[in-house]
Amino acid sequence: MVKTNQENEEKRNQVNGAKKIRETKSNKIKVLFTNCDTLTNKMPELQAHIDSYQPMIIGLNEVKPKHYTRDLTVEEFRLKNYEIMPHPNIEVKDSGRGTILHVHNSLPAKQIEIDVNGATFQEVVFSEISLGAEDKLLVGCFYRSGSNTARNTELLMDLFRKISQMKYSHILLMGDFNFPEIDWTTWSSGDDDNLDNRGYRFLECIRDCYLYQHITEPTRGRGTDTPSTIDLIFSNEEGMINTIDICAPLGKSDHSVLQFEFIHHAEMSNRRKSIPAYNKGDYTLMKQLIIDTDRETLLKGSRDNIDKQWEVFMETFHAIQKQCIPMRNVGSQNHNKKHCQGIDQKALQKINHKKSLWKLIRKSQATEQQKTEYNRVRNQVRRLTRKTKKYKEKNIAAQVKTNPKMFWNYAQSKMKTKPGIPDLEYQGKVATTDLEKAEVLSEFYSSVFTLEPTTDLPPFAMKDIKQVFLPHPIANTDIVKKLKKLKIDKSPGPDGMHPRVLQETADELSVPLTIIFNNSMRLGKVPSKWKEALITAIYKKGNKSAPGNYRP
Repeated sequence: MVKTNQENEEKRNQVNGAKKIRETKSNKIKVLFTNCDTLTNKMPELQAHIDSYQPMIIGLNEVKPKHYTRDLTVEEFRLKNYEIMPHPNIEVKDSGRGTILHVHNSLPAKQIEIDVNGATFQEVVFSEISLGAEDKLLVGCFYRSGSNTARNTELLMDLFRKISQMKYSHILLMGDFNFPEIDWTTWSSGDDDNLDNRGYRFLECIRDCYLYQHITEPTRGRGTDTPSTIDLIFSNEEGMINTIDICAPLGKSDHSVLQFEFIHHAEMSNRRKSIPAYNKGDYTLMKQLIIDTDRETLLKGSRDNIDKQWEVFMETFHAIQKQCIPMRNVGSQNHNKKHCQGIDQKALQKINHKKSLWKLIRKSQATEQQKTEYNRVRNQVRRLTRKTKKYKEKNIAAQVKTNPKMFWNYAQSKMKTKPGIPDLEYQGKVATTDLEKAEVLSEFYSSVFTLEPTTDLPPFAMKDIKQVFLPHPIANTDIVKKLKKLKIDKSPGPDGMHPRVLQETADELSVPLTIIFNNSMRLGKVPSKWKEALITAIYKKGNKSAPGNYRP
């Protein structure tokens, strides 16, 4: 009875922990890692780091002293409010330096073992953490000694390959890997021509596993030795790691303390919006409506005001587009529908049949024949859905050169973290909403902009003018030629004129556009709307919360 109560309590803790993760507003897990070089005499300093940073996951290497006489126990390394997950060699004398994972009690975690054909890497600890729904995070803490054998290095690479093939939605691997010969800023190992070079082979392994390595600065320095980058952090998606701080080592250790945030879910918006469905537009009707408009007379009234002329043209254009281009709804409420795309009617019937049989089995109302039927239909659905997915991916791969947008849309749909700008910190304030972030970035870019003086310009020597430039009239054929060459899979700019619409109605739109372009040349001005642009902030490197680490 006691055992049953304990199991129920553990199960409730797991559910509550997963619920806490899902409800966390920031969707971040703070992580701390370091090579302690003996932890027994550094526990108070480690506790101070923990009190200050409050990590949820802690990875530690070399917790045991190099030389000791007394027996060590796991309890010596236990931290309050954390579940300890030690390597078995912790209590075994003269067997490795000791690796430990600490996971906060609020996270539903369990220690697991992963081997490769019965063989295991010398020193690694794994933990599996439930993130809610079907998502799981695999955390691994590795220690590879500098005097490691070639066999153990091979086991390390085999283990990485196996992990990359496992069904984990999120992967976080960290540790002291002792590959000082690798330059992670260039992803080279010094002697890349030597295929037996261990650094080169490890780099190839990381590339084959499609993992990202996030540490590019030295993490270890001893005396007069050249600083090296040997403490590494790997993830299966680039956007999963944020705000890496390389802090001072514990005590006299020569390894830095790494503090970083692990992004386990992207915040989803429940808002829906309507966008034009350009592929379903009635372009025959649109051409006719443009022709029926007295284009030349419409623009004559604002001949001396280029801004007004462009405004009249855009109002007319959008009014016609609204009549001919239908709208479609997009947003998170359509999220579940995408899973049915590409599945034929036969597969849908099988899925519905499987659901109806499962209802009977769950209510204990199914006969033995129905249970057998359920197993048969379940296997059929599995085969059909896998076949559909395989066909879809082969179709995307076949069109990767002609339609790269399809490939990137599919790749983006598989990402667990979505690209975006996190909360920005600037001048003591934190920007959380999109509007606040845009204002912060605008203010920062303006502050670093160099305003050139408009007075006291240096004199320029007059040169002989051989030919005076005269405005060359723009012909309709020039505009049609350009519009016909537009790529229709690109997005519209701030004016809302989609390349598909411009290409389809090139002949009809060339008349008003010719008038506007030539008038702009005559007046020596361009419409002020042409000076507007959509600015995107692109992350460069460093702390993602700092506006200075983004370029426009």
